[in-house]
Amino acid sequence: MKDWERKCITTNKSALCDAINLKDGKILAALETAEILTEDESDLVSMHLPLRIKANNEMLNLLMKRTKGYEELMKILADLKQDKAYNILKTCKEKCEPKDNKEQQESVAKQIKSLEDEVDGPDPIKKVVVKRPDKHMNFEKDYYRLPVKGKGLVLLINVIIFNRLCRKKTKQLVDIKPRASARRDTENLISLFSEIGYEIYKKDIILKKEVWTANEIKAFVEKFKAHCNQTDVASTVVFVGSHGKDGMIFGSDWKPVFIKKDIVNKYNTENCEKLLNKPKIFIIQACQRFEDENDEDDDMHGDEDDEPYTPNFDNYGVVKATISGFPAKRNTDVGSILVHFLTKALMENAHYLPFKKIIKLVNDNVKQYEYEPLEAGKFQGGQVIEADLLQLKKLYFNLEPEYP
Repeated sequence: MKDWERKCITTNKSALCDAINLKDGKILAALETAEILTEDESDLVSMHLPLRIKANNEMLNLLMKRTKGYEELMKILADLKQDKAYNILKTCKEKCEPKDNKEQQESVAKQIKSLEDEVDGPDPIKKVVVKRPDKHMNFEKDYYRLPVKGKGLVLLINVIIFNRLCRKKTKQLVDIKPRASARRDTENLISLFSEIGYEIYKKDIILKKEVWTANEIKAFVEKFKAHCNQTDVASTVVFVGSHGKDGMIFGSDWKPVFIKKDIVNKYNTENCEKLLNKPKIFIIQACQRFEDENDEDDDMHGDEDDEPYTPNFDNYGVVKATISGFPAKRNTDVGSILVHFLTKALMENAHYLPFKKIIKLVNDNVKQYEYEPLEAGKFQGGQVIEADLLQLKKLYFNLEPEYP
């Protein structure tokens, strides 16, 4: 939270504590949905009810530690027509907010990486252009001999819209915001892999479909596997984006899809013989926390319920947006941090670097990215991607020269 925002809340805390009504639970639910408060923090505030002043004071203290606490609280108060509290914040904002936004600009400038500065305009999909080599590419001996065109197939599943979620502890149904920024991931990846020489499987469906139940995800993975078994493809790329936790992703219905059992292992040499000795890349854009607010069932677990990568699996690589136990970050303007930097790295380096080195570049950039502007001198740590690429030989994308 900015200094002037914190000052506004501190100065007007008594009036805000008297004006804000938390009894119906809607404010706390909205703050959870906006990922400003965790479920545990929301429960902590609720414990102080019906002591209204004490509960509001606890909530405001938590919000003052959040970058967007002031902004989100104002928005929620307006939506819920709690006009008295909203007007207190609005009036203070009009008086105290720096007119030239100098503080915000200085804070953004201090970011280790500013994604907003790196995006090529408001419509990045039209700007995704992969750099071409000056001449035909030369490779080391042990590498995949992908054709210049027709390199293989790409499966994209991106879950954008979710059902209402029943909180495990409170049994309260809450609305979940769509993963709206993830739409840019779909656009970027379609444009990127098309440029490199891949065919997008069922592209028309992928562009339109935003609701994917767990069973629909599993069925689509099976259809893609069957298609690969009937087609002589040189390689495959599978991307799945959603909310998730350790070892799994969620469908729109909040049912689990296990990463190993339900996705990766479907393409082993037993299930998909046509992909024997061919590179298979899996990219998972989802949080991998150990426990989170999505645990509506005590029997819903992560890796312990998933199976290991089967021994009859060759030439595969799995890239996850984050390591076990941690969230995966998205940006409202550019989409997920992983896909953004993957797109940039392939655009700039696919003409001479193998895939493993490209992923190292991606990880270096992802680690350095600061998710949100904080106060001057205070930084928020980046995420670390997880990549299992030991089974892969050197994978070059063998692009056509710019000047043949």
